[in-house]
Amino acid sequence: KPDTLLKDTPAPDTTVVYYDVLRVIKLYYESDSFNLKKEHRKFVDEAIGWLKKDPEIKLQVEGHTNNIPRDDYCRELAGKRAEAVLQYLDKKGVPKERIVAKNYGAKRPQAPNKSLRGRKRNQRVEIKILKPEE
Repeated sequence: KPDTLLKDTPAPDTTVVYYDVLRVIKLYYESDSFNLKKEHRKFVDEAIGWLKKDPEIKLQVEGHTNNIPRDDYCRELAGKRAEAVLQYLDKKGVPKERIVAKNYGAKRPQAPNKSLRGRKRNQRVEIKILKPEE
């Protein structure tokens, strides 16, 4: 009987891991751009250095945009920005299981989008260096 199977099957063990953010690296982009610039690479290489020092460390790569022009475009652009970083990490041999990718689009601004200066600050990728809490 299906009910018996469900009752007799133990629930899988679930482990929740909390991470400390050791460092946040921010890569800023011009409007409508997503290619990883030469000057960005040294910062991504710094993140790779953290991975080499400690096997427990993971990277969280987050794509962000300002809120112009519309939500679907912003989400696509933020995804392309994060993907450019992921491709670079892959070329450098970083195992995928050590990376978490997020696409926030315009949902997590670090500055108000009311001014050009604020919008420029929101055109970014954040690379968070994560280590499991002890």
